Amino acid sequence: MNTMFKKMITLCLLLSCKLTLASALSDFEEGKQYVTFSQSVMEEESIQAHINELKPGEIKVLEFFSYGCVWCYRLDAKINDWLVKKSENIQFERVPVIFQPSWKDLTKAYYAAEDLKILDKVHQPLFKAIHDDGMVATTENIKAAFESQGISGPEFEAAFSSSSIDNHLKQAEGLAHVFKIRRIPSVAILTPNGGYFATVSMAGSEDKLIELIEAFSVEKSQEVKEEASVD
Repeated sequence: MNTMFKKMITLCLLLSCKLTLASALSDFEEGKQYVTFSQSVMEEESIQAHINELKPGEIKVLEFFSYGCVWCYRLDAKINDWLVKKSENIQFERVPVIFQPSWKDLTKAYYAAEDLKILDKVHQPLFKAIHDDGMVATTENIKAAFESQGISGPEFEAAFSSSSIDNHLKQAEGLAHVFKIRRIPSVAILTPNGGYFATVSMAGSEDKLIELIEAFSVEKSQEVKEEASVD
């Protein structure tokens, strides 16, 4: 293959990548359906810790939510369906927030379930119990929810009051503070060269929010392919 032909192929690949990048986010308007975090926010140590985990072409999505938020419950069903089929270059993590005192135990419940490795068994039932069955989120009711999944009372109490939970709470509160989270459900989309914020209402719907996340996924994976083709 002669040098000129190689250059033509490379140029075509670059043009193809640029068109893909343009089309990936063409349905979304910056400043309206998502906003870009400032450089000072992205340079925060807690944010850099998440970015440093990323491999080339990967993005990380932090979903800020609470079991006490009915809109989060509505989004959760969509998120769970999406997680099964999401792009492989997307890392996903939930971050529970505390907007009111009664939500603190719910946040502790999330991390206790995570530490006890039963989050997949407790997550959706807790949402359902609160919003469909009218459960009041007291410690005793949360404990009963854990016991229904085979966790003994003493196991729950040990996890619920552990120092690990305190550390999780500090980290979650720190992220919510740095990103100035005031509305939920919302997402922070982190990439090696920038971060973005969006909510369901900004995106237009639960489905649109997921489409936005996938659009950033396409953008970042294509950027890596573009860089590789240049090399």
